[in-house]
This record gives sequence, C-alpha cells and structure tokens, in this order.
Amino acid sequence: MLHLGIRLIHLPAAAKYEGERKNGKRHGQGTYTFANGNKYVGEWKDDKFHGQGTFTWANGDQYIGKWKDSKKNGKGTKTYTNGDQYIGKWKDSKKNGKGTKTYTNGSLEKGIWKNDLFIESRKYLFFDFNFWW
Repeated sequence: MLHLGIRLIHLPAAAKYEGERKNGKRHGQGTYTFANGNKYVGEWKDDKFHGQGTFTWANGDQYIGKWKDSKKNGKGTKTYTNGDQYIGKWKDSKKNGKGTKTYTNGSLEKGIWKNDLFIESRKYLFFDFNFWW
C-alpha cells in the first residue's frame, strides 16, 4: 500500500518537519527545522536530504546545492557568515573536484579540492592598498 501526503510532524526536542511523505518516510519536498536552530528546505528521498536543497546553520552559514543521502554531493555553494564563499563540487559533504573559494579580503583559491583540502592550481591574493598623498 502506498501512502502519499503532506503532514506536519512535531519531533522530540522541538524539531519539526513539514512536507511530503511516502510510506511513512519524508519523501518529496519538505522543511526540517532542527532543535538547535539549523534548517533544511528541499528535496527528500527515503528520510534523507536528496536532490536540490538549502541547509542553513543557526550561526548563519548556508549551503545551497545538491544532496545525496543527507550529504552535500554534486555542485553547490556554501556561504559563511564572515562573507567567505565556496562554489564548486562536493562529495560526502567535503569539497571535492573543481571549485573556487573566495575570501572576504579578496583573495581566492581556484582549482582542485580533495577531502576539503585545496590541492592544485592557483591561489590569488589581492590586497586593498590605501595610498596617502
């Protein structure tokens, strides 16, 4: 028997899910608000983040992109509260593949990442010099 529908479920410790379900599992579009203030809005498959979604941490950091089995996977953008930003590929919630990390001071790392580490290509450093006459 197949059960489809939208339902609001209050989970322990103030966590909350609102969205589609299939056979008793979160499946389709939905929003999950964690007890600690983190929030996921996007696609679900078999109770896991899967497909396109946005995860916002309670501190203001945000990831917008692809998910697989509740892990960042594929192309995505993570913006940090300090203004730094990474745009590129992810695998198992780590930066993996081509990507660019831009820092608030204007410098950037553009190239290949592996397991969250920048391993190949170029680091560009830009400085804002103030000249006094």
